[in-house]
Amino acid sequence: IDGAAQGIINGSLVMFGLVVAGSGFGILLISLLKNNRQAGAMIGGVLAVMGMLSGLFSAGFSGASVFDQIGLFFPQGWALHGMKLVLAGAAPRDVLVSLAGLLGFGVVFFAVGTQKFRTRFA
Repeated sequence: IDGAAQGIINGSLVMFGLVVAGSGFGILLISLLKNNRQAGAMIGGVLAVMGMLSGLFSAGFSGASVFDQIGLFFPQGWALHGMKLVLAGAAPRDVLVSLAGLLGFGVVFFAVGTQKFRTRFA
């Protein structure tokens, strides 16, 4: 496989994981809301704080390696790690670790969110 095709495959893998993690995270956040007025503050506040802690806001700085480690506690950190690997031209097997992290977050968030919806509407 040439470099361009490998980049497309790697990018597609990371984007698939990002869609799964984002969908699960959205279900989880919406399941925690009591009314429509909480949506803006909850989603905006939680996403901003998680983005800061995962290193999305400090990705361009060279001395921000501490956020590379802290960021792996959040799905945004795994997505950033995966995209950095794609841009560096890493092999698909290296990108699979980021994909696994994103899929893991997505499945757990989706399971917790749907369980919360079941108990609320039961």
